[in-house]
Amino acid sequence: MAEVKFTRDHHLLTRNLKLNDNYISNDGDNEGISITDAGYVGLGVSDPDRPLEIFNTNAQLKLSYDSDSYLSISCLASSNSSITTGESGNLVM
Repeated sequence: MAEVKFTRDHHLLTRNLKLNDNYISNDGDNEGISITDAGYVGLGVSDPDRPLEIFNTNAQLKLSYDSDSYLSISCLASSNSSITTGESGNLVM
C-alpha cells in the first residue's frame, strides 16, 4: 500500500501508487503512468523526454468523437508514421 505524507497544500506519495495491476510512478519502476520531476508524463515508458511520451507497438494515440468516428496516430517500425480516420472520414490539413 502506498504511504502518503500530508502537508498543508500537497499529498506526497513515498512509493508508487498501484491501481489493480497498473501503477502511477515517479521512480521508473512498475511500468504504467510515470511522471518525472519535470512534469513529463510517460505511458508505457519509464523515462519520458517530452511533455507526453507514449510507448506502444500499436496505435499510440486515438482521438474519438464516438465509437466509429476517430483519428488514430501511430509511429511504426523504422520511424514510419501513420494517421488514419474511422468510418470514411477525411483528413484535412
